[in-house]
Amino acid sequence: MKTECTQKSFDFHPLFRRDVVARFNGGQITSDAGGLLLRETEQATRILSQFAKCFTDHRDAPERIVIDLDATDDPLHGKQPGCFFHGYYKHYSYLPLYIFCGEHLLAARLRPSNIDDSAGSLKEIDRNVREVRQRWPNTTIVIGADSGFCQEPIMAWCEEHRWTTCLDWQKIIV
Repeated sequence: MKTECTQKSFDFHPLFRRDVVARFNGGQITSDAGGLLLRETEQATRILSQFAKCFTDHRDAPERIVIDLDATDDPLHGKQPGCFFHGYYKHYSYLPLYIFCGEHLLAARLRPSNIDDSAGSLKEIDRNVREVRQRWPNTTIVIGADSGFCQEPIMAWCEEHRWTTCLDWQKIIV
């Protein structure tokens, strides 16, 4: 079946300072005019936006996110800068801070081992929680860590921001 086109051209919304015009005098050719036509149709009818509302993306609606903090040893051999003997681990090491959400590593900070487990963690908690909250504003956030993070500044910050905390003496229970 042959298509009968009576309209000689279509004027589209300009793209920056350029006019966008579709004409049908080029013979048998292909172009991205389908994309332009789709854009015009969407702007006029909002059909794609309406269609998208028919679906629920369950990936975007977690009920609860657990942000887990952990400091562990990174043994050193030699005289690297920031190398200190850690009494608990009984060797020279760094004491990196790791922040996870499930199996996903959110942050890793290499630190010397002559500091408290929680040193610098409040800044990292704040940064990571803000990023999570920006993406999922209505999700419950649980901050989990072991007893080394049971420090007044962290607890006060969590209470001030109304975050659920699970700071345990033995292990994390979530």
